[in-house]
Amino acid sequence: MAFDFEKLKIKPKEHFWVSGLKRAFELTGLLPLYIHVFKNLEHLESGKDYEWNNGNATIVYALNKEKDSILLITGWIGNRQHK
Repeated sequence: MAFDFEKLKIKPKEHFWVSGLKRAFELTGLLPLYIHVFKNLEHLESGKDYEWNNGNATIVYALNKEKDSILLITGWIGNRQHK
């Protein structure tokens, strides 16, 4: 599968950076999140907050109205049960 990286952008909110700095959040989950969203774009709703976990980190994100950007809201190491 070829990815059109111009079609889907990643745009972090200020809170994402601030919370990441405070929590020593790692960014390795961004690529798997991007792939997940890219593959499931037609099934995801714009404006709705989603929580994605890769086992090591959790990222809360939403899609903008046009579904051409992933808006990173916040993130933390671990998941809700095991922060």
